[in-house]
Amino acid sequence: MRYFQGLWIVFALSFLLQGFCVVSCSWPVNFLELCLGLLQGVRVITLCEHTSYFPDPSSGNTLFSRCEVRYSSTIIQCGLEGKAESECIVDGGDMPLVVLSDVHGVEVRGVTFRNTHSEEATVRIHSNSQVVFQNCVWEVSLYMNGFLS
Repeated sequence: MRYFQGLWIVFALSFLLQGFCVVSCSWPVNFLELCLGLLQGVRVITLCEHTSYFPDPSSGNTLFSRCEVRYSSTIIQCGLEGKAESECIVDGGDMPLVVLSDVHGVEVRGVTFRNTHSEEATVRIHSNSQVVFQNCVWEVSLYMNGFLS
């Protein structure tokens, strides 16, 4: 009988841990949650692989259309390894990523910016800030000047 109780506990724990992994990979589920995470100071945001995030500039609310990085040492990465091949795509929008002044040590890893339509830039980096882009891709943007500082 104890053998079966032990198996039941192992089964329950594996189910819970599996659920935990799924939960950790299902946030942020949309562009608004990504922006809210950055706004609240989440330092490492791991985007779900094979997921597109759609900014909505037509909403009239910048929170739905632009993510502001306000805190230093923030990392936004695609999947656990930050690879562009994992296809974390910010699709559309008008300058969907803005790094505010005096923010340092920001890293964006493996994110694809697609179909942006800003006349200024895809990413705005305010003065005296530092951002490193690793393995990022820019596709089919209306204007090719990717950065504005």
